[in-house]
Parts: sequence; C-alpha cells; structure tokens
Amino acid sequence: MSPWNAETKKSWSAILPTVICEKISEDEPCKRTGDGSCAGCAICARLFCSLCLQRGDSIKKNTFTTGSDYFHKKGVQGHRDLVCHQFDFRDVAQPTVVAGFAMQLEDEAVRMKAVMRNAYWIAGENLALRKLPSLCGLSCAQGLSLGKSYTNDHAALDIVHSYAAVLKDDLAAAARASPTLSV
Repeated sequence: MSPWNAETKKSWSAILPTVICEKISEDEPCKRTGDGSCAGCAICARLFCSLCLQRGDSIKKNTFTTGSDYFHKKGVQGHRDLVCHQFDFRDVAQPTVVAGFAMQLEDEAVRMKAVMRNAYWIAGENLALRKLPSLCGLSCAQGLSLGKSYTNDHAALDIVHSYAAVLKDDLAAAARASPTLSV
C-alpha cells in the first residue's frame, strides 16, 4: 500500500496522466496516521481517472470511475492498458510514423555515404571497381554497418559516374565565373 505523496503522484502520473486521488471524507482524520497529515492512502482515499469520469456513461464502469482502493503502480498500469484508453495515452518513447521514417532515412544516408566514400577511394587509387564489395566487407568487419544495398561493382560504377558529373559541373561553373580564360 503506497501512500499518496508527491513522489507517488509524479511517478504514477507518468504512467496515467489523468490519475487523481480524492479523500473519502475531509472531516475525518486518516485511521492509519490518526491525524490530518495523510495526503491519501487506501484507507482514507480512492483513486480515480479524471478522463473516465468526464466520459461518464459513455464507457463501461470500472474501478477508476467508482474509486479504487488498490494503491499500487500495477493497478494504475492496468487501468491505462484498458481498451477504453487504447488511443488516449501513447508511449512518448515510441516514435511516430514520421519520426521513425526520418530515422530510417538518416541511417540509410549514413550507410550510403560510407559506401560512396569507399567507391571514391577505389577510384582515387585507380583500383578495379570490382574491389568495392571486399572493401565494404572490410568496413563491416571493422564494425561499420553498411547493409547490402549499393555494395557491388555496378553500384560503384554509378557512384563514380555521379562523382564525375558533379565535379564536371563544378569545374564548368568555376570556369564560367572566372574573369580570365586560359587553356
């Protein structure tokens, strides 16, 4: 039996934000403490869910609409997991669909940059592009997760062509911006 105090309220509100504790009688002191210092316990108070109370008769009656004397975290978790609350409280640690998709794209970009870096090194060293799979295998053996996409010699050729096109465009733009022309 946990008494209702600031620490309990904070930890249980993280589980069920709508949990409230109300004393049975404000006039009578708690039988556990014998005075008015008790903020709430299973003897002198009841737990309610303010959302269930607001909904009234639109939901099935449960212990958090009539008042629960089960002052345990497990009881609060059980109420949160009821069907009537399945869409009310989302786990904030679980990302939304958009956030999950953005994280996947970011991970894929990191892997792709590593593969492109390997292809660029191979081209710079004048090695055969067929060496990209073995170089990517070495990167994976060193703990870098590259996945299986774009780690073949055909992808290496596409990557090198892309680098060449970008460098050609940059060189042409620099030549056009130059105040002098020379060969």
